[in-house]
Amino acid sequence: MKTSKIIYTLGISVLLSLSGCVGFLDIEPNDRITGENFYQSESDFQAATAPLYNKVWFDFNDKFYYGLGDGRGNNLYAPYSDYIYPFTDLTETGLTGPLVLAWQSLYTVVQQSNLVIIGINESTVDQDIKQCYIGEARFMRGVAYWYLASLWGNVIISEDPTPLVTNPIVPTNPTEDVLEFAMRNLEYAAKYLPETPYQDGRLTRYAAYGMLSHLYLSISGYSSNPNSGTRNQSYLEMAKQAAAMAIKNSPYKLMTNYAELFTIENNNNSESMFALQWVPNGEYGVTNTQQAYFACDSEITGDDAAWGYWTRAAYDVIKEYDTKDVRRKATWMGYEDHYPEINKAAGGFTYDKTREALNVKNGLWVLLKITQRSAV
Repeated sequence: MKTSKIIYTLGISVLLSLSGCVGFLDIEPNDRITGENFYQSESDFQAATAPLYNKVWFDFNDKFYYGLGDGRGNNLYAPYSDYIYPFTDLTETGLTGPLVLAWQSLYTVVQQSNLVIIGINESTVDQDIKQCYIGEARFMRGVAYWYLASLWGNVIISEDPTPLVTNPIVPTNPTEDVLEFAMRNLEYAAKYLPETPYQDGRLTRYAAYGMLSHLYLSISGYSSNPNSGTRNQSYLEMAKQAAAMAIKNSPYKLMTNYAELFTIENNNNSESMFALQWVPNGEYGVTNTQQAYFACDSEITGDDAAWGYWTRAAYDVIKEYDTKDVRRKATWMGYEDHYPEINKAAGGFTYDKTREALNVKNGLWVLLKITQRSAV
């Protein structure tokens, strides 16, 4: 997935969403890509779905994903990061920056997915091929709506951005309908996505089953009574069945060495069911900025973008690790920990003795893993 192709394809899709000011274009150009001549082959489908793995998720991933997740969970101590501590302190508002950007990002995922689905549906390519790539787009749309329902409750369900251009003021849909819509999208993906990825990092039906197992668990609590403390047994059984499909029948499996999960060489490894696909040294919007926010030293990043000295593990997190836990060093940097895979040209990186706490070693770059690991 080259950066230029991803951004170009995204630009095409965004242009397709615009209306008006095009009446003078009566002749279809035959020397460049347009909305009418783009979705002509499977390679076009691959180019159209590529941005769904990175650029559209950028503002969600940039600060919000771990700000609300580990910030709200008080896993991170970040006294100077205003994109983390408001969530920890429960002081965020509707205008808190990462929250606003997450809303925008999730609807970008939705509308980009919608444009891809519409474009592919109108294509004359074989139906089986079309369903596979529509499955990718519907997976992304389903995940985005799951987050939207979980975070905001009643939101707008949209399957086509065109009507919103002329009428942007529309009523929201009830939370239960949004969750149902997310579920139906992921169920479609589980049916039509391939069993093995056709390209490294691409989705499979088992990734959809894994995500469905999480969604069914969420719905099991909501559909019964959000405040009753009970769960709907039908959805619990569905969650169990979906998880079994993902664990027992899929090509995914646990790696032997936990620390090797996070090396460059093991990107898209056997444990990674759904991971965003960032472009190393790519243009802004297709790179993973978390390394800059988490890195405690410029030796790690190789430039000045290393702002994570004060983004550290909260005390409650530190005390959960015992001395034999192999996950601690691979996740949090501690006194005299040495990492040969970082700054290899200088012989590696050692977390020096002047540090007073645990700094982040690895960002939360995988959205769905196969299962949990034991401590040793």
